[in-house]
Amino acid sequence: MISYNLKRVDKKLIGINIINENPRAYIFENEEIEAKYIISLIKKQLRLLIPKKEIAVLYRNHERALYFKKEFKKTYLAISNPDNEITITTLHQAKGLEFKIVIILGLEMGLLPSNQENRIQELEEERRLFFVGMTRAKETLIMTCIKYNHNFVHYKPSKFIKESGAVIQKNPS
Repeated sequence: MISYNLKRVDKKLIGINIINENPRAYIFENEEIEAKYIISLIKKQLRLLIPKKEIAVLYRNHERALYFKKEFKKTYLAISNPDNEITITTLHQAKGLEFKIVIILGLEMGLLPSNQENRIQELEEERRLFFVGMTRAKETLIMTCIKYNHNFVHYKPSKFIKESGAVIQKNPS
């Protein structure tokens, strides 16, 4: 992933955990379908006894995550122990944290990388930020993007999805 950056230290990284699973990327028609899928995925992981504190949903900016957060709060039962919560936060705030399962939402061109990142230096910084998010996953990494937002603005999938080597699926069930 970082190998796409021009200004980088050339070194080979070897992960400690060998994961047999490639990162997955899902393309959804809109934010509603995306949110429902992420929530169902979280519920499935909880049924598999994955601890809540081992699941994170990360995003680039708050505005893009608003619909997911609203739906999550509507469907998710209140939990009395905030130390054992599912983490829902920005990529910046996730630095230094690790989770078994990481879901990164909002991987659309114009959002990640953002439209403001038109110079090579800024694009490379966006790529590093995305890399931070990817490397928070100890076991499973899932990325999502949408075709249209609630204002019917059309998006293309982020080029970072392809660079990550993720297996892309459209309209997952």
